[in-house]
Amino acid sequence: MNMTDNAQIIEPLYFLREREIVHYQRFGECLEIVRGIVDGRPTSCCRCRNR
Repeated sequence: MNMTDNAQIIEPLYFLREREIVHYQRFGECLEIVRGIVDGRPTSCCRCRNR
C-alpha cells in the first residue's frame, strides 16, 4: 500500500486488511470455545450451552 497513491488500489486493500483482522479475531474466539468444550469447561457461547 505504500507503493502507490492510487485510491482505487488502496481502498480495497484497506478493506481486505480490516476483514482479515476480524477473521483472525473470530477464529481465535472459536478456538477458545472449542478448547473449553474439549477441556469440559463451561463456555459463554449460547449455542454450545444448549447442547
